Amino acid sequence: MTSQCEIANTEIQITAFAVDHHEQVLIADYLGGIYRLVRAPKEISTIQFPKRLSETGLFLSTKNHRMHPGVIPYSVNAPSWADGASVQRFIALPGDMRFDYNSTTSWSATNGGVLVQTFSLERKADDPNSRQRIETRIMLRQAGQWAGYPYEWDDSQTDAILKSAKGGEKEFAIKDRRAPGGVRKQIWRYPSRAECSACHSRAANFILGLSDLQMNKVHDYGGIKDNQLRTLEHIGLFTNFPYAPAGNQRKEAHSDPTKRKQSLLTSAATNSAPKTLAELSKLADPYDSKEDLEGRARAYLHVNCSVCHVGAGGGNSKMQLSFATKRDDMNVISARPQHDTFGIDNAMLIAPGDPDRSILYQRLLRRGRGQMPPVVIATVDEQAVALFRDWIRSMKPEHQFVRDWKVEDLLPLLDKVKAGRSFESGKATFKQVGCGQCHRFAGEGGSVGPDLAGVAKRLSLQDMLESIVLPSKVIAEGYAASEIETKSGEITNGRVVREDDQVVVVLPQTATAGAITIRKPDIRRRELSKVSNMPAGILNTLQEPQILDLLAYLVSDGNSNHIGFGIATKPIPASK
Repeated sequence: MTSQCEIANTEIQITAFAVDHHEQVLIADYLGGIYRLVRAPKEISTIQFPKRLSETGLFLSTKNHRMHPGVIPYSVNAPSWADGASVQRFIALPGDMRFDYNSTTSWSATNGGVLVQTFSLERKADDPNSRQRIETRIMLRQAGQWAGYPYEWDDSQTDAILKSAKGGEKEFAIKDRRAPGGVRKQIWRYPSRAECSACHSRAANFILGLSDLQMNKVHDYGGIKDNQLRTLEHIGLFTNFPYAPAGNQRKEAHSDPTKRKQSLLTSAATNSAPKTLAELSKLADPYDSKEDLEGRARAYLHVNCSVCHVGAGGGNSKMQLSFATKRDDMNVISARPQHDTFGIDNAMLIAPGDPDRSILYQRLLRRGRGQMPPVVIATVDEQAVALFRDWIRSMKPEHQFVRDWKVEDLLPLLDKVKAGRSFESGKATFKQVGCGQCHRFAGEGGSVGPDLAGVAKRLSLQDMLESIVLPSKVIAEGYAASEIETKSGEITNGRVVREDDQVVVVLPQTATAGAITIRKPDIRRRELSKVSNMPAGILNTLQEPQILDLLAYLVSDGNSNHIGFGIATKPIPASK
C-alpha cells in the first residue's frame, strides 16, 4: 500500500531526485544546487506558529494597529496593485540582525527577519475614513527561505487569525454610487502558501519591495522625514552600504519633473556606478500623472510582472520586464504572443500605437482566464489600464497597415514564388511578422508552434498560404489548445503535452507555474479549441513582393541557393 504525506515544504524549484551511495535522497534545484533532506531539530519541529496576529510579538496593540517600537515602518516608490487596498509596510529584524545590501537586486536577511503588510479596503468608495483592515501578510525568513503567512482580520478589528495553507476568499460589499444599486461586491483573496511563492520567488530574490529602486525615497517617520536608505544605514541595518550620504538630503532629490525624468534610467543608460544617494535610480510612481509616462509604465511592469517575467522566473514566455532591462531586450514591443491571442487579428504583445491589438494591454483588462497578474488579484486596475493605453498609443508604429489580405488576393500570384525572389527580403519578412518567435526554422526559433523545417514537403504552396492567412482553418495536430472543466468547476485552457489512461497533462496558455496534471476521472468536459494561437492578419502590414519573398523563403527551407532566388544573367563571353 502506498501512502502520500507532506514531509517538507520548500521554495526551491525541484527538477529531479536521486539517491547517493549512502541511500540519502538528493534533490536538484532548477537554479543550481543539490540538496538533501535533514530532520528538523526537535526544538524547531515542536514550535507552534502563532495562530493570532496578537501572538506574533510584532504589535503592542493589534486593536489600534500599534507596532512594537523595534518594528520599522517603510514605504515604496511604486506600490503593486492590491485590488484597490491601501497598504502599511513594516520591517522587523530581531537582535543585531542586518540586511545584506545589494545594489542590483533586493536585499537579503538571515533567519528570523520579518516583513509585514497590512491591507485595508475602503468600505465606501473614495472615502479613506471608511477603511477596514482586511489582511495582514507576514513574510518570515526561516530555514534559509522566505515564506508567506496571511492573517484575516476579524469584523471587530481587534485581531487577525492565521489562514490555512490553502488560503481562502471573502466577499465584501462596497458602497459605490457608480455601481448598480449603489453597492458592488468585491472578492478578497487570501493567498495560499504556493501563491505567495509564485511572486516571492527565488528568481526575484524572494522579497520585492526592499531594493534601491523602491526604497530610495523620503519617508515620514512621524514628524521626521528623511531618505529611507540613509535612515536604515544610520541606524546600522546594512552590512555593506557603499554610498556616501552626499550632505543633507532631507528633501526629495530631483523634485523637479524634468530632472526626475532624467534620473529614472541614469544607471542603465550611462553604465556608471552612482556614488551618492542622489545619483541612485528610483522607480516612478505608476499612479502619479506628473511622472514620465515611460517611467511609470516600466515601473508598473517591474513591480507587478517582472517577478515572473525575468530570467529563471515562473513566467513561461520570453519577455523580460524588469526595470533594468533595456527596452529593445524586453521582447514585448512588436513581438508575437506565444500563448492566447484572444482571437485578435495581427496581435502582438505590444503593438506600437494600437492598444487594442496589444495582448499585454488586453491581459490587464481581463479578470479570469488570461488575466495578469494571474494569482490573488480579482479586480481590474483601471488607472493601469489608462496608463498602458496612453503609453502604447504614444509609440510610433513600426509598420503601417497595407491591406487586409485574403487568400483569393494572393492565389493568382503564387507562380511568382518559383523564381526571381529575394532571399534577404524573405528572411527579413519572416523576422518582421514574428514567425521565429513561435516556430523553429533554419536552425533557430521557438517551439510553441510546429517546426517549419521541410514545411514545403508537407504542404502545397496554396496550403502554406492558407495556413498563414487563415491559421484557424487547419490547426496542426498536437498544437490545438484544449479547454478542460473538472467536476469541481475549475477550468484549464492549454495545450495537452502528455496523456495516458489515468491523467492529462496540460501546459496552460498563460501559466506562471509548470504543466498541470488532471486526473481523467475528475474531468467533466473536454473540448478542443477551434481558434489557433497564431493570430490572423499577420500579413496586413506587408506589400505584395514581401509576401511572395516570405513564401519563397519558407519553400527554400532557409537555403539562399534555392532555385526560387535564381536571377537570370548574361553568359560570360569566351576569351579571345
